[in-house]
Amino acid sequence: MPVKVERDWSSLRHFKRGEFIKDPDKLSWDVILLLDEMRDAAQCPIRIHVGYDDSGHVVDSGHYAVARDFAVAVDLHFEGWSLLKQWLWAERYTWNGIGLYPHWQHPGLHVDLRRIGREHSNLGRRWWRDKDGIYKAIDKPLLRLLIETSNDI
Repeated sequence: MPVKVERDWSSLRHFKRGEFIKDPDKLSWDVILLLDEMRDAAQCPIRIHVGYDDSGHVVDSGHYAVARDFAVAVDLHFEGWSLLKQWLWAERYTWNGIGLYPHWQHPGLHVDLRRIGREHSNLGRRWWRDKDGIYKAIDKPLLRLLIETSNDI
């Protein structure tokens, strides 16, 4: 059972509890605070796809709160921003994991605060998922796709 943490949702500048699908109390408060900070600086709406989840992700996903006290991952997109701009913006923050998803209905990111150690031996990991659902390291095909679909260059 997750440890009860006092959460003052009224202290957030941009997010409301209801924007976090499923059970927002199972999502790390540090993740929520970092998202709010990132949203404040971006001055752009960020849409949450999912934070805590109980199914549908890879084994030991950061979206789960089973092997840890709280889920540490969120899937999201910045409204009106290219995927390239979203990724570069997220890199300014202390996310330990960032995944790029160019083939979602609204292309966006997975961001997480994975821990160091055996649980997540690939701290700082970056990846993307191609149109066939295959997870890959950042590579030329992704960079080419980002450039082709970006209106920011």
